[in-house]
Amino acid sequence: MLGIVLLPIPLSIVPREYFTFPYYVVLLGFVIAFAAALAIFPSMRKYRRRRNIMFYIAAALVVSLLLYQIDTVGRRAILVISCDGAPQYLHAEVGQLTVEATNWGEQATNLLLVIDSVNTSFQPEQNFIHVKSTTIKVPFLLEERWSPRNRDWRNVSFLIDENVSGFSFSISWEQQGPGQLVVSSFDYALSYAWNGTQNCYVMNSKATVT
Repeated sequence: MLGIVLLPIPLSIVPREYFTFPYYVVLLGFVIAFAAALAIFPSMRKYRRRRNIMFYIAAALVVSLLLYQIDTVGRRAILVISCDGAPQYLHAEVGQLTVEATNWGEQATNLLLVIDSVNTSFQPEQNFIHVKSTTIKVPFLLEERWSPRNRDWRNVSFLIDENVSGFSFSISWEQQGPGQLVVSSFDYALSYAWNGTQNCYVMNSKATVT
């Protein structure tokens, strides 16, 4: 499943896809206009005049802001998020899920992975945010892709409810703080159904949980 989080960016010049091309067009147009002004008005080339100094400072400020925008828009966090469980779980077993996130982008990010469950309860001793017994939020702080801290994972323990034909987990995320976040790969759900032949719960993404 492909999920994309689109956030507003400064100046609103670049479209929602974060293309930097429009910034380059504006920058090129400004440089051409600045060069044309110097060619048309020779008096502006006298850099010691106070009026011209202010003009040069303003031009440098505009160029700096555009370059800053290009750098800011070009940087984003690109996450690969996954949630893995065991192929099978026994009846009333305390099981574990492993949630993992890797940042392949050029911007650090801070987010919460939200896990909602049906017919299980999360163990309270875990150092996560417990919204309720069936919902937990797992924090991740990921650095840029060249950092050794661009990847992290957590083991999440849960208890299967008694006398249920199956259970499932659904995964979502909440971004914390500013930044541009794109989730390029995302395992969004796990589901298990009771298998009487094997006498255990078996992973089945199409299982109906009751």
